[in-house]
Amino acid sequence: MAFKVLFCSLALLLVSLLRFATFASCTTSPVTATAEVGKAFKEAEALLNWKASLDNQNKSLLSSWVGDRPCINWVGITCDDLELGVTRLNLSSFGLKGKMGNLSTMNLQNNELSGSIPREIGMMGKLYTLLLLNNNFSGSIPQEVGMMRSLNQLDLSNNSLIGPIPSSIGNLSELQQLYLYSNSISGSIPEELGFLKHLWVLQLLDNSLTGPIPASIGKMVELSDLKLSSNNLFGPIPTMIGNLTKLTTLTLFSNELSGSIPASIGNLTSLSLLNLYENQISGPIPTTIGNLTKLITLGLSDNKLSGSIPASIGHLAALSILFVNGNQLSGSIPSTIGNLTMLTNLNLGMNNLSGSVPVGMNNLTRLTNLQLFDNNFVGQLPPQICQSGTLVNFTAINNHFIGPIPKSLKNCSSLVRVRLDGNHLTGNIAEDFDIYPNLNYIDLSSNNLYGVLSSKWGQCHNLTNLKISNNKISGSIPPEIGNATMLGVLDLSSN
Repeated sequence: MAFKVLFCSLALLLVSLLRFATFASCTTSPVTATAEVGKAFKEAEALLNWKASLDNQNKSLLSSWVGDRPCINWVGITCDDLELGVTRLNLSSFGLKGKMGNLSTMNLQNNELSGSIPREIGMMGKLYTLLLLNNNFSGSIPQEVGMMRSLNQLDLSNNSLIGPIPSSIGNLSELQQLYLYSNSISGSIPEELGFLKHLWVLQLLDNSLTGPIPASIGKMVELSDLKLSSNNLFGPIPTMIGNLTKLTTLTLFSNELSGSIPASIGNLTSLSLLNLYENQISGPIPTTIGNLTKLITLGLSDNKLSGSIPASIGHLAALSILFVNGNQLSGSIPSTIGNLTMLTNLNLGMNNLSGSVPVGMNNLTRLTNLQLFDNNFVGQLPPQICQSGTLVNFTAINNHFIGPIPKSLKNCSSLVRVRLDGNHLTGNIAEDFDIYPNLNYIDLSSNNLYGVLSSKWGQCHNLTNLKISNNKISGSIPPEIGNATMLGVLDLSSN
């Protein structure tokens, strides 16, 4: 029966290549060699017929596919040794479109490729690398993929593949890299992936996968890169994930995962990137998170996390990005956060955090983005928050901050967006702000600011929004403000 799916027919194509390579063996008798050469010609013909079956789009990139010697001069085909046959097929970004099903219906006469792939032939394959990424191949991946047992790199990413990941993929015992991202693959992640003991890259992100993350994933102890994000996965993060001690990258964001973050995640001491945002994860942030001392990015935002931010987070001395916004965290910011001197992005917004901002926040001199919005913070804003002049985005709206505008903000020329509205800040607005060449948006509304509006706002030539409503501003609007020619919103009401 002719296969109507992409990969099965591709496998037929590859077997043709493999059989072609066998005729060059020095131990083959003259009679056998003649027969094998004849088969090789037929296999070259099959490749050409497959090429003809593709859409015309970018088919010219296969213009070298002429004659009967794929191993010598055909683009995308590599043979390390004629005795080994084809070892690599790379047609990445060729703009190819179509299904491989046409190949399975061809009459290859004496070959055994017109219906199914004999298992023994699949096991003879010496193909190590198969790269078809960035094309427009369609269809599903058949069980026969498990016959190409020499594969160590398989990349079908960024195509239009559908259907499930076949369980037979667990037969590819030599596989080291598996990329299936950016397709429309559905179904669950097969348990059989746990048999891939040599796999160190698994990228299934940006598909339509569903079901839980199988516990067998904890058997893939060589994994260093695991990306399952942007799917429809549900259920808990398996505790077995703590076995993957070589992981440097773990992204599970944009799924429907629930349950708590397992304490075993603290075993992943090689992690530099951990992104779990946009799920339904609940419970506390485990204190074992402090074991991840190589972590550079930690994204836990938009979940249902509760409890306090553990003090152990201060052990993450390499951390540059920390996002925990959009949760149900409570308590105060731990003073140990001042140890994170490499932080450039800190987002604590949309939680139930309270208390004052610890003095140690003044140590975060590399910050470009600081988000404290929609909490219950009290006390004063960190006075040295822009001492180093790197802050770009600062948002502290809807809290209970009191006291003056931090003096370090006056000369913070790096500012692009500032929102301090909805607090109880005081001070003379004419003295607390200066000229900001990059400033695009500022909202100081609903505070207790007083004084007159400075003419310096007119020199903020990139300013599009200036909002200082519901304060105690007096005097007149300076005519120089007309020099801020990008200004589209000026709200000085209720002063």
